[in-house]
Amino acid sequence: MRTQYGPWMTLAFLLLGGAALSLALALRKRGLREAVLVGLAGAALLALAFFPTDLADLTTDRLTCGQPTRLEPCTLIGRIHNPLSTLVFAPIGLCALSFLIRARTEAAWKPLARTAVLCGVLAGLGILSATVYLKLTGWEGRWWTGLMQRSLVFPALLWMASLAGSLREKRGDGEADDQPDGEPGDEVEDRAVDVLAHDPPVVDEL
Repeated sequence: MRTQYGPWMTLAFLLLGGAALSLALALRKRGLREAVLVGLAGAALLALAFFPTDLADLTTDRLTCGQPTRLEPCTLIGRIHNPLSTLVFAPIGLCALSFLIRARTEAAWKPLARTAVLCGVLAGLGILSATVYLKLTGWEGRWWTGLMQRSLVFPALLWMASLAGSLREKRGDGEADDQPDGEPGDEVEDRAVDVLAHDPPVVDEL
């Protein structure tokens, strides 16, 4: 958005996109197919940083390109931003659904699956609340912008953060499992102690 807040929004898209791509890389290293979905979300977020929206009057659902009432003329960049800002939520939702399915056969992912359900409930409540609010206020403009989109931002961020935390925990558990129980010489020493305990050496008496 070309306002004084535009640079902050661009920075937010860059940070979120970079974080999502890093998470996708971590999923890929574990051989998880969900890496593709998270990668698509990250790419979309980065693209939003380079395709800002056009300023427009959101009190109408009609396409107002070319009309003198617009705050800014329509541009190709703005036309790309509009659908992309909504479609970015699709791969995130599909990723959560995929882990729900995965948790049915892999018990280790069940805590993350419960978080996915929670995020879905929050998203549903957010959309419902936004719908009721817009109806009560008599809003006649665009619905799937502003408040509607922002009702999905928190559940989406919560899900991504939970996924990253789950991968970090599993990484720690894996490193702990890979650690040897003792030093290389401990097993030999233990055997030597057992032998000495059952068959002590005979010392010649002088």
